[in-house]
Amino acid sequence: MERFNSYSNQNNNSHLADASALSTDRMANWIKTQTVAPGSEYQGVTTQVYTNDVSELFDTRAVINIGAKVTTASRDSSVAEFKNGVVDLVKVGDTWKVDRFVWVEL
Repeated sequence: MERFNSYSNQNNNSHLADASALSTDRMANWIKTQTVAPGSEYQGVTTQVYTNDVSELFDTRAVINIGAKVTTASRDSSVAEFKNGVVDLVKVGDTWKVDRFVWVEL
């Protein structure tokens, strides 16, 4: 989550390649649609996960609830907000990969 939702308009969308490497094909296809337009004036987002809780765990699937601090910054300001999300993981071979992520309201 931190890799996918931490980016700037000046990183050539490198965060998407980083996140895709940790994702299933389904999630990687969705990630490709989330490009950030480049800009000359800096805008960026930093996401820091501060809590996680395994709500479901099976042999090949898991559901993780997360709490995150999401800070949006520009040249002149910075605003932080706290969000909750759900990450669905699936086991591909010996590796757990992200299959879905959504922000949720509590």
